Amino acid sequence: MAHISPSAAVQTATIAALVKEQTDCIFTESPIFALIQKKGKVKYNCGGYTTWWNVRYKRRSIRPAGDPLTLDFPQTNTKKRCEVPYRAYELGESVSKFAQLASKNDPNSFYDILGDAISETMEDFRVDLASKWVTDGAATGSTELHGIESIFNASAVAANARVGTPTGTYAGLNTALATYGGSWTAEDSEAWPTGDGDDQYSFFSPLEVDCTNTKWTATTKTWPSTWQEAINWGLTFQETLHGKKSDLIALTPLRLLQAKQSLDSSQRFEVTQNKTLIELGIDSLSYDGVDFMADKTIAAGTGYGLRFDKIRLHVMGKKLVEMDEDFELVGKKKRMGLDSHLQLIWESPCFQIKFHDIT
Repeated sequence: MAHISPSAAVQTATIAALVKEQTDCIFTESPIFALIQKKGKVKYNCGGYTTWWNVRYKRRSIRPAGDPLTLDFPQTNTKKRCEVPYRAYELGESVSKFAQLASKNDPNSFYDILGDAISETMEDFRVDLASKWVTDGAATGSTELHGIESIFNASAVAANARVGTPTGTYAGLNTALATYGGSWTAEDSEAWPTGDGDDQYSFFSPLEVDCTNTKWTATTKTWPSTWQEAINWGLTFQETLHGKKSDLIALTPLRLLQAKQSLDSSQRFEVTQNKTLIELGIDSLSYDGVDFMADKTIAAGTGYGLRFDKIRLHVMGKKLVEMDEDFELVGKKKRMGLDSHLQLIWESPCFQIKFHDIT
């Protein structure tokens, strides 16, 4: 006699005489995308096959004047064009007609397979997409989203410096210091970004703070001992150069744990009082007026200082994730296709910080 062999999905869904429990092993938040949205930096229905913007790289200079005035009237270009391609992600799923019938109106049915497949597949797409904010989409041959690693590329530290030497390109522009002109004079026994100079010298150069640098005062030059110096140093010069410090420090869970464990009895992390983070339900801590969070998608030994007013998300569709459905007659399957066409925009690498071990 012919017999229908139920698929694994049917066997999981239709469980007779068993307690109906389900354990969902996936618990993931998307705090980075949530904060970008909260800042009003998500744009939908974007057109074109690339997305581009202008970044201002220099300022006009005034000069002493006499009487009469001797004005010049140049046509000064103060902007550079940045351009990145859109990226796309996709995910498909199907449910057979038998699976739908087997779980329909059945008191022993654990759940509605079709309905659950739709909601789970959408959730899985969003969870996986949320992890892409750290990817290096600018790497050769990459088709990934231009996550934050797309703007960092330092592997060495210059003499007297506490930051990595910026190298590489992002959005068609070079991130190296002085690529587009300008000069800089550092303070004694130090290097950029201490001192003063022209805006164009570093308008597209990110801060990559070297957490194992020999110039830190801590006896042991490792993260548990240097993190306070490194973060304070990075935030100080970010604010000095660009008028505002990071909204949030994102670390690996281990690095945040090591930071907490390094504090003595008179110091401690506290639950954040940041209203935005509280409203979004983002689990974060505060220390010395700076908010910290852990994110398991961040690569080992790494952390970031993030300014969300300088990050944008461009979405080509009406929604971040769109779904289309059809029915396959040959296999009698309900098919679902999910996709997202989008790109992360880092308005300039100079507004973001990376904390990692370089030397």
